[in-house]
Amino acid sequence: MEIDGKNIIIERRLKRETKSVSNDYSAITIDGEKIESSVTELKTKILGLLRYPPEFIKKNNLLYR
Repeated sequence: MEIDGKNIIIERRLKRETKSVSNDYSAITIDGEKIESSVTELKTKILGLLRYPPEFIKKNNLLYR
């Protein structure tokens, strides 16, 4: 995607376990600079880039899903 003239690539891989699914890898690349991070950090960065208020960072936010 592109936000404010910046090329942004979001990557996330999930791993299937016996009865659940967990995060295997997540990263965001902004104008060629890749940053590997946790899912929470990734969500915070994305919502910040989209200029959403901090209260949208809460765990059960339907906007992010």
